[in-house]
Amino acid sequence: MILCSVFAENVRGFVGTAEDAGDALYATWYKIAVATAVVTVVHVLLALTLLFSVFKRKSCGIRVWVWVMSVLCVAALLCIVVLVAMHGLSGSGSDIFLSFLEGLVFF
Repeated sequence: MILCSVFAENVRGFVGTAEDAGDALYATWYKIAVATAVVTVVHVLLALTLLFSVFKRKSCGIRVWVWVMSVLCVAALLCIVVLVAMHGLSGSGSDIFLSFLEGLVFF
């Protein structure tokens, strides 16, 4: 989380400059770093929610965690299905693996 935040802050200075004009590489890396930092924060908050709820024996917190994880699982499966529908099943093994990996990362 900290590494991605620092990387995003360093790359942000190059977004929109002459070095970024051709292929928007810095803009792409900035978006990826920010998204990774946000996903990491959400992951840490979910883990803390589960740990706190189990430690304090709060069933409401555990229910919230289960519902959020279920929604994320359905969203990841939906992402995989959409990517398969867009790219088809006739792709190479690496395309299928990348589609699965994108869905897994989204989860």
